[in-house]
Amino acid sequence: MLLKELINQLVYGELSTLPLGDDHESGELLDGYDAIMPHINLAITAVHKRLYIRQESVVLTQDTDIKKYILNSKFSYIADGFLDNSLKIEKVVTADGEELLLNDSTVDNPIYTPTPNRLDITTPVSGTTLTVTFRANHPPIDILTFDPDSEEIDIPEFVLEPILYYIASRVHASYPSLEGTNESLNYRQKYEAAMAELSEYGLVDTSGGTNIKLETNGWV
Repeated sequence: MLLKELINQLVYGELSTLPLGDDHESGELLDGYDAIMPHINLAITAVHKRLYIRQESVVLTQDTDIKKYILNSKFSYIADGFLDNSLKIEKVVTADGEELLLNDSTVDNPIYTPTPNRLDITTPVSGTTLTVTFRANHPPIDILTFDPDSEEIDIPEFVLEPILYYIASRVHASYPSLEGTNESLNYRQKYEAAMAELSEYGLVDTSGGTNIKLETNGWV
């Protein structure tokens, strides 16, 4: 989906009553996109946090002196190429292909995930690698250089509705009037309802397991 298509949805729909300087004949925001672009990035990230839409992996190399491993490219134990886009660790696999149990104190050498992006290894073994699969964030839209007519947003079509509601909730909240507050709450409730519906119908697995419907369509 082009970014321009998402913006058009907002201009003609959820944000049509706001004084954003929009030209309804062209679907343009005459005063530019500064008023909504940060909200668009936040909305897409919010959906990726809640739903297991995109997965990626990174290899880390253990060191006996390090027991806490944070998924951050600044650390030398993280393989090159990591984009710092992890939202939540989903699984850990050894070099032999064995998936390790997480947060289980009954196994030998337990591994814990006390925060979404940290592994605590009880007894790390220097030089031994682990492949960490994580729930990945979307590629962020650069709000300084983007072109709405060519910028692609790589999301499945069925998450468009909650994304629109999330953006609308945040933008309406920026207007201090009672009407703005009420509209913000209204769209927040619509967002939560839309997310609950996605989970209810099994379109996306929020638990972190592989989702067959998404896998078939190339999303995870």
